Amino acid sequence: KNNKNKLKKYEIFALDCEMCNTVKGFELTRISVVDEDLNVRYDEFVQPDNEIIFYNTSKSGVSKATLENVTTKISDIQKDLSLLFNDDTILVGHSLEGDFKALQVSHTKVIDTSIIFSHPLGWPKKHSLQNLCETLLKKSMREFAVGHSSVEDSSVCLLLLLEKLKNGPSWGNVPPCRISIFQLLSDQARNERIRASAFVDNIYSIRASLPIKSGPTCLTRPVPAVNDTQIVENIVKQANVQTNAFIFGQLHTYETYSLENAENRAYEVMMYNFQNGRVGSYTKEEEEEKVKEEETPMKEEESKKDYQDSGISPIKMKKLDDDDDEEEEED
Repeated sequence: KNNKNKLKKYEIFALDCEMCNTVKGFELTRISVVDEDLNVRYDEFVQPDNEIIFYNTSKSGVSKATLENVTTKISDIQKDLSLLFNDDTILVGHSLEGDFKALQVSHTKVIDTSIIFSHPLGWPKKHSLQNLCETLLKKSMREFAVGHSSVEDSSVCLLLLLEKLKNGPSWGNVPPCRISIFQLLSDQARNERIRASAFVDNIYSIRASLPIKSGPTCLTRPVPAVNDTQIVENIVKQANVQTNAFIFGQLHTYETYSLENAENRAYEVMMYNFQNGRVGSYTKEEEEEKVKEEETPMKEEESKKDYQDSGISPIKMKKLDDDDDEEEEED
């Protein structure tokens, strides 16, 4: 409590998390926090509560070796963050909903770089953090040998925000590269003074997609519905309205079913690989072979160093090694 009182109001931090797949789903493996001066204020690896089936190293940079001696748990992370942040702290990140889900926390004062920089194809499309960095900051995010860095990702988020604050709210926003079909129909119908179309969907989709405000002069009529059954009923009703040149309706039950099906299928594949001794995209035997291949250049370097240290030519040294091998076989 005393620590919280010392924090200045509206302090800004950027955070980024790395996750792995466990038998219970995605779980936290690393969290990094930087302050507004780009100083690393917190950086910890985390041991998941459940058995790991896929480290996701290519994306997270976290491997089995990374977590081998880690004892920090998510409860420890939550305790530390409660001392670092308060209710007025502003948290910056990219697609923060995923980070908060992994941390099992919520926060009300956030700035999400995936939202404040609009995509030319419109919502719900989002820019990748790497794309924003290269396009707006004119810098390439460092390509690590394995995976990404949560420290780097959180720093880039903060740099993007600072630039936007310096250059104004429109900085970095790319103009839409396509025109909404509702806009085209409305422009055409405006000349004929009739309603151009009807938009039948839930209120959230209407607000996000409909480019024209509703009202007496609106040429695309919003028709809200709470579920798929009501959407179908409203489409039928709008079909009897002669002034409608176009009717749009979207069913969400199948969309949700398809997403859940895809997630379940991906989970089944990971569990199958895990149960059959596959690590990532390699079998255990392939992993061992891969390690041997990586060790071979190191052994050659060590052997080369032995030649140099001994002052004996490589050819003579090899002959001596062969003689030793022959003696061992005779014994």
